[in-house]
Amino acid sequence: MRHMLWILAAAAVGCTTFVPSADPQYQSARSCQEPVLRSDNLAKAAIFAGYIGDPDTVKKALADLASEDQHDEVAEAAAVELRNAGKRRAAVEIARRVKNPERRRAAVEKVSGS
Repeated sequence: MRHMLWILAAAAVGCTTFVPSADPQYQSARSCQEPVLRSDNLAKAAIFAGYIGDPDTVKKALADLASEDQHDEVAEAAAVELRNAGKRRAAVEIARRVKNPERRRAAVEKVSGS
């Protein structure tokens, strides 16, 4: 009887799909006042977001990176992580954000290939 009550309670609450988000890491990185530490933490948040399949947070973190070189490096890494997380379309979209044309072409090929 006790087990039946737990099952009914769980059904009453409802089940929702868990969608992983790296937004807390992103928000924490944005709050850093020291510029180098802020950039490093934004880069880590973007790559982690790619790892867990959260393209929206990748985009936000990339937009906040000041250095073009760091932006491109992180965009490539996050795109690969998104591809590995099964988000191939998002991975290509992120790879297309690489600003250097040669790096962009290579990144798009890397994430769109088999």
